[in-house]
Amino acid sequence: MALPRVDETVATFPARANLPELTPQTRALVARAEARHLALQADNQILRDRYEEVMRWINPPWDSFSRRTDPRPDEASALRDGQSKIHIDHTNQVVDRWAVLQAGAPFGFRVAPPFVSPPVDLAQEPTDLEAQLNNRKLYDIERALAQDLATRMENQTQIWIEANDLDRMMLWTAWAKEAFGKAIVRTGWDDIDKIPTAELMENPSTCFYGWSRRYGRRKLQWFAVIEEIDPTEANRRWDLGMPLDEVGALDVASWVGTMDRGDMDNRDEQNASTNRFITVMEYHELKPDGTGTIQALIVGGRVVEYGEFPWKRLPFHVFENQHIPTYMHGKSVAESEIPINEALDDLLARQHEVVEFESGPRYIGLNMANTADEVDVPAPFELLPLQEGEDIRQLDTRVDFFPSELHSNQLYEAGHRSTGLTPIAWGMSPNAQTSGRAMSAEWRAVELPLTGRLINMGPEVKAMMECWWDYAEAYSAAIRDLSTYKPSDSPEKKSYRRFKIIWVPLDIRDKTERTLDVIQRVQGGLLDPETAIEELGYENGDEIMARIKAYYVDPIYNPLRYQQYLTLQQIELQIQAQQLQNQQAQAQAQGGGGGAPGGPPAPGDAQQQGANAAGQAAQGPSGPVTESNNQAGGVPGGGGAGLPVQTSVMSQTPLQGGIGDRAIVQTGGGAPAPASGQQPQ
Repeated sequence: MALPRVDETVATFPARANLPELTPQTRALVARAEARHLALQADNQILRDRYEEVMRWINPPWDSFSRRTDPRPDEASALRDGQSKIHIDHTNQVVDRWAVLQAGAPFGFRVAPPFVSPPVDLAQEPTDLEAQLNNRKLYDIERALAQDLATRMENQTQIWIEANDLDRMMLWTAWAKEAFGKAIVRTGWDDIDKIPTAELMENPSTCFYGWSRRYGRRKLQWFAVIEEIDPTEANRRWDLGMPLDEVGALDVASWVGTMDRGDMDNRDEQNASTNRFITVMEYHELKPDGTGTIQALIVGGRVVEYGEFPWKRLPFHVFENQHIPTYMHGKSVAESEIPINEALDDLLARQHEVVEFESGPRYIGLNMANTADEVDVPAPFELLPLQEGEDIRQLDTRVDFFPSELHSNQLYEAGHRSTGLTPIAWGMSPNAQTSGRAMSAEWRAVELPLTGRLINMGPEVKAMMECWWDYAEAYSAAIRDLSTYKPSDSPEKKSYRRFKIIWVPLDIRDKTERTLDVIQRVQGGLLDPETAIEELGYENGDEIMARIKAYYVDPIYNPLRYQQYLTLQQIELQIQAQQLQNQQAQAQAQGGGGGAPGGPPAPGDAQQQGANAAGQAAQGPSGPVTESNNQAGGVPGGGGAGLPVQTSVMSQTPLQGGIGDRAIVQTGGGAPAPASGQQPQ
């Protein structure tokens, strides 16, 4: 068949008007992408075989004849009447358990506040106190701004996580990583909802990629997602108008502008079968200078879409179960479990056949051959008339003739060792039911491989969050103002990307044990109540704390605590009054103290006067403040709030039934020490 000329093909099959032109640059891009695809095609075929094998054992096919699921339907031969073997869903359970152990509890996302340099210590420069106090105030303000930046970024990221159902997507990612050895997640930007996105590439064998360097701080240099589709479907999907011949195959020469010639047999029937499907490649590549990325959609060997973006990394993230050098497919826990699962299926199938054949009652007829009866061994539930001299005897059968239990225990033990899941992960540990130490020892054996898996996932999750904020800053001005800050040593604002990923693996301990552990840490001062509420699994810790505080100061439920709360308010007013009096005393001492004329007082005098002022403020005009003289105006500086301050109520402890510990703790100090010039004679 003669090939049509390019001008005739274009006239017959009009292409899309906005297609990129066939230039040397686009041809070089296609050649580079196809060469990389060809170089990794054999490796990805191995991954494709692994994908099919793993899926056959995780989700076995259903046979319409035997009406059973069997991962090896090819072995259902005529020898066993086409029946499927007994299948234990062990591989799928291993993958599910490892996925839930890693991502069953949502990870914590934290933004570390920007570091703010502290001011010079007061003890180093005691001459300029006012300047140092101002520096300290500025330092507190900058720290508050830095913390506000981190809090706002955490809240915005949490909104994106909820919008993407990222917790579920990470569970799927962990499942795919355990099943196939690696999982690939693609990030992007949703221009309709104005949020960043994340999606799992379900079949990793369709993804081809290469790294910028072999080891160290590397990143993806190029990435390609490849599929084979019909040319008609490609025309419908992208409105390309590709030239097709009479059998629906792509006219390559007219499409790419070059003659399709080769040394192979190019008969018409072979061309139609070979060129019926075309390769569609979504190709991404970092620019050589690292200033951005290139994205191209290549259909049938021609670039149909092209774009350049300012990203410093490609929007793909490779999660490996275990990194194996020089092997790009990672390590699959399902692949190591399949042989053990196969052995267990064979073992149980053989045991079932033996037990089914040997365990039923069997009989033999005696002296039946000497009569006219032709029955030697009667069938089950068959009634036979016995003639004179005939009899029936039951045969002895045994099913304990081979150590099946020992064999199965060895297989299960091999499964525990190969998967890293001890019996406690399966809920089958008899020692852990009665011994907390045994449970901890078995759980630590699970935590060892779990820690390695979480360490491998951490950098990729952090890179996903960084990509999210890169997209948001590029497409949203509000987000750009939210995530940038101005360091003290820089005149310009900078994007902030100091993220932390905190994994919270599942805690298998009893709920009572976890609660007691949290209570002990709170009582020991190692944990605040709000964080304790979060560790117990409650997400609305601030709301719970607000309700607890309201319950504590409720005058009906807790009258004693309510009285203590009122007393604390009155004491707070007295402390404020004492602070004002101390400030006035310090000002008077600085104006006419015992130091140099017009200057600050001597250090010893100022210290002694401050102690006197504190003692006088605590005692009042006529001794210590008690319940009889702490009325309004009775304390220097206007202390009190118009009500007596019953300080003894602060030492009472609410007990059951409203009865409290009435022990009274004496408050107040001794008499003030005399200042300079007032030494006792």
